[in-house]
Amino acid sequence: MSFRNFLLGFVTALSVLSIVACGKETDTSSAIDEPQKATPRLSEVSVSVMTVVLKYNRMGEDVALPDTSYESYVEQRWHWNGDVLSSIDYCHGDTIDYSRSFTFEDGLLVKAEDDDGFQTVHYRYVNGSIDSIIIVQRGFSRVTKFLYMDGAEGPYAAVIGDGENATYQLTWDNGNMTSYTWNAYNTTTTESYTFDDVYNPFYLLESNLNVRNLSRHNVLTKDYAYTAYGKTSRDHVDYHYTYGDNRPLTLHYVTTSQSGYTTIIETIKTYDYTYTYLPD
Repeated sequence: MSFRNFLLGFVTALSVLSIVACGKETDTSSAIDEPQKATPRLSEVSVSVMTVVLKYNRMGEDVALPDTSYESYVEQRWHWNGDVLSSIDYCHGDTIDYSRSFTFEDGLLVKAEDDDGFQTVHYRYVNGSIDSIIIVQRGFSRVTKFLYMDGAEGPYAAVIGDGENATYQLTWDNGNMTSYTWNAYNTTTTESYTFDDVYNPFYLLESNLNVRNLSRHNVLTKDYAYTAYGKTSRDHVDYHYTYGDNRPLTLHYVTTSQSGYTTIIETIKTYDYTYTYLPD
């Protein structure tokens, strides 16, 4: 699955952030750290996904046979110049959706550029801390400003201005993105999360301003609320993992939605991850 295409379908403002780090977890509480050297160096991330879709009515009676699908593919391929990351191929098996190259200065990521010309991201720092990110997509620029409190090791929020009618705010705690709020055109979307204490192998590796990319640990619960014209819809998701080598090996979760007035759709997802590393 291309994470960029998924987030673009949700809201363009989300697919804007790519700060690259991997390897062992650090002790800092900052959500946006300077890029870390990878130990060991990651080569490939592969994933197997099983999806089961159930449809039933409000009485719990099935209205259709279960629909089960399965696929397995390489999701990312990493390329290195010594111990410095030079690029990542974002794949679906043998098909490369796009590649992103990285430029570092004095150990800090200053530019991430997609080979298809879709997006270039520029990073600005003040005293070694991320101050702002400038995203250029097809010639259109957007600035994300990070907010700090005096004495804080990392930002407590990030705000994206999207014209006069939309704002997007993130909050962190202990290096995890604990919530976001998006206000636009008389609607409000909020999500809040809780986490385990195990290293998230996807931390800061992707192109999206989403919880998996911006959190050092793995999401355990998500609470979602969408308000429009005085009416609010809510959802809750629990995430279940098995672990190995201090990182998730499998992820399992269930989401529900409604079709029409009577049919409930339950989607069960199970991901199995395999990590391949380069020799020392």
